[in-house]
Amino acid sequence: MNKWKKKNFLYYSGNIGKAQGLENFLFAAKKIKSKEIFFIFTGDGSEKKKLLEITKILNLNNVIFTGSLNFETVNEFLKHAKASIISLKDDKLFNNYIPNKFQNYLVCRKPMLVCAEGVLVNLVRKNKIGFTSKPGNIIKLVNNIIRIMNLSKKELKLISRNSKNLFDKQFSSSIQQNKIIKFLNLK
Repeated sequence: MNKWKKKNFLYYSGNIGKAQGLENFLFAAKKIKSKEIFFIFTGDGSEKKKLLEITKILNLNNVIFTGSLNFETVNEFLKHAKASIISLKDDKLFNNYIPNKFQNYLVCRKPMLVCAEGVLVNLVRKNKIGFTSKPGNIIKLVNNIIRIMNLSKKELKLISRNSKNLFDKQFSSSIQQNKIIKFLNLK
């Protein structure tokens, strides 16, 4: 982890499966001209082997797969990342889906780089906590990566504050408990 503290990297942690559509980030990594921007993927899953093959075919020296890591190490990576990655493949099934990692990423208060559609994209845009692109739109994804790398301290502070506010208003454990109680009509 120590060697990454001073590097510019985007971070993904979680399942590496078909639903994530992470190949978008590999194609973006190929288009990024700077060799100083890294993409770190933590986790395992059914698509990891395929993504490793794509990484090799595209000769990507700026993409790293760590495998599974403990919670503390994941948090260290998130602490030093320029942004956190959320990706969902283009499928109507996922348009109303918010991955659990979204809440974890909110707590970290880092900009989010989202490649998806639907409710997740609307939350990110409305609350100004990152940048979004549709799956398959590699040019927009690359432009968003460049935008994140060039955020000022003032912009990063605003994203951090917006992330905290969104978490406190919609995703804290007390808010979630109240939603469940209301749903179950126990209140």
